[in-house]
Amino acid sequence: MVKSFQLRITSISHWQIFQVIRFCSVIGTNILFTKGLLETSAIGVYESILLIATISSSFWVSGIMQGLLGVFPKNEKSPALFNSFFLLTIIGLVVAIALYITQEQFVNWFNISNTTLFNKLFIWYLVYTTFNNPTYVNEYFWMMTNRNKPLLLYGSLIYFLQFAVLILPLAVGFSLLQSFQLLAVLSICKWIYSWIIIYQHSQVLIEPKFIRILLSKSVPLAAATLISGYAQYIDAWIVKKHFDDATFAAFMYGAREFPLSLIMANALSETLANRIRVNGIHDNLKIIGNEAKKLGLILFPITCLLIVVMPVLFPLIYNHDFTLSASIFNIYLLLIIPRLLFPQSILIGCGKNPIILWSAVIELGINIGCSLLLLNIMGIEGIAWGTVIAYMADKIFLWLYVSKKFQLPLQSVTHLKLWITGSLTVLGFYIVYHQILSTFLL
Repeated sequence: MVKSFQLRITSISHWQIFQVIRFCSVIGTNILFTKGLLETSAIGVYESILLIATISSSFWVSGIMQGLLGVFPKNEKSPALFNSFFLLTIIGLVVAIALYITQEQFVNWFNISNTTLFNKLFIWYLVYTTFNNPTYVNEYFWMMTNRNKPLLLYGSLIYFLQFAVLILPLAVGFSLLQSFQLLAVLSICKWIYSWIIIYQHSQVLIEPKFIRILLSKSVPLAAATLISGYAQYIDAWIVKKHFDDATFAAFMYGAREFPLSLIMANALSETLANRIRVNGIHDNLKIIGNEAKKLGLILFPITCLLIVVMPVLFPLIYNHDFTLSASIFNIYLLLIIPRLLFPQSILIGCGKNPIILWSAVIELGINIGCSLLLLNIMGIEGIAWGTVIAYMADKIFLWLYVSKKFQLPLQSVTHLKLWITGSLTVLGFYIVYHQILSTFLL
């Protein structure tokens, strides 16, 4: 059994490992912030700035990079890499200027009390994001061209440095301002390194035709990401409207997908899309099934374990007021079921992105409708179930579309036998431990 588990771990792609390194850097930083390096009010300012940056940038950066997966040419020495870098830089500058102009509005919208600290940090974070967003071409280039060793070396170095520049100044007595200044310097260094990669592997030539093609592929994906993100805020608004602040806090602590599932499934999806771009659909059908099976053999057992232990751990980690959080989190754990379907990989790899946007719109509508309906039937847990149902509907719609559009069998988007077995097992664990045993625990 130990040998089997080791084989599963070694089957994890380098792109998945890279994303886990990124996640560990962020989580490690957050944990040390709470261990006395920062006051709670300063952490609140830090988290507010991160939220502003996420809302304003993550959707279009993700859209452009995923769009690039479908159009990056096999001839590496093309202008594609430079034009992607150029597009990210221009959009990043526009967004940074817009954020700077509306800076005072964010103080009111996010009810920030320490405005002096916010204003000092925000300008440096704008410098960081302006230079950092274009550097995503570095890691995607390593991934798309299967340069795995440089990818992992780059990820290990960059995210160690990102962790260090945020933590070390605080540890030796400096303020968060100095940490942000060093973070901005790090982003400038990454931006310069991007130019080195571009000079080595791309033509420095603006090609309007490629930019138009990239935008046509990226805009639907960016819009779909934005719409999916808004679903979370709508759920939060529904809870806020119908329940008190204590219940709202408990819901928000639980309404989170298991990070490992999210990171590894998304990374595998992008890896598969890149393979389909290079080799076509039919040459990768077996690979999709095999990779989905390997990931499922890791994530399905972990999910079952979490379903069992979360009703006990949440009250211990927080307090008894957050028992509800465990119930919500266990429902969100069921998102592993649609996560292990990969129709979007085929669509992105083939450049068929508009349907992903339309599916996201349908998903949002189902999410709102089911959340409001199930709220009256199941209470607050119905809102979480609305999210699971909507996301499952999105994947099934794309699954059926891919099967019909490309004349593919249903098992083309996953390892069907393992997916059915794993899904039923996870649902069984949820029903038994959440509905029956949790009754005795609460």
